[in-house]
Amino acid sequence: MLYAEQTAAGIKSPRLSGNYTTKEAADKLLAGSDLLYQIADNGTVTVKPPAKSVPKSDTPTLTAMTVTGEAVQDPNDPFNRSYTVINSSTATKTGTPIMDTSVSVQVVPRTVMDDQKTTRVKDALENVSGVRAQPTLGYGNGFIIRGFRNNRVYRNGLLANADGFPSEYDAGNL
Repeated sequence: MLYAEQTAAGIKSPRLSGNYTTKEAADKLLAGSDLLYQIADNGTVTVKPPAKSVPKSDTPTLTAMTVTGEAVQDPNDPFNRSYTVINSSTATKTGTPIMDTSVSVQVVPRTVMDDQKTTRVKDALENVSGVRAQPTLGYGNGFIIRGFRNNRVYRNGLLANADGFPSEYDAGNL
């Protein structure tokens, strides 16, 4: 038998007498310990420490418990991978939940824009029902909103193209 001194330190084994196979002898000698062994082709037994040593302590083991509740997700958190949005302060300028507003509010979450690789505002607005980008051949943003043409683009509540020059807005800082 081969083993490192620190592997078997403090472990007592019963005396072994009689005729046993190598495996039977190793099983009897190491019974009651956490030690593992391996038998080579030539009959040499190598004793190894347990694969995962668990430190023994006087701390009692706790029983299993179940935790119930709802996860609170911040829609502005860049690591939030949810498509669900319950509040939108930009549409109403208040913290009113979307279900409690009397108008139709549709929010395109950052996760959707990231997943679709959105690069322009018109790409993000394709997710909103009733809004379609009007073909402009790269000459500004034109939108058809519920059947009516609208060239106005607002940013933070202010008219973004007030200077009269049409331009396309990218979604880099939406």
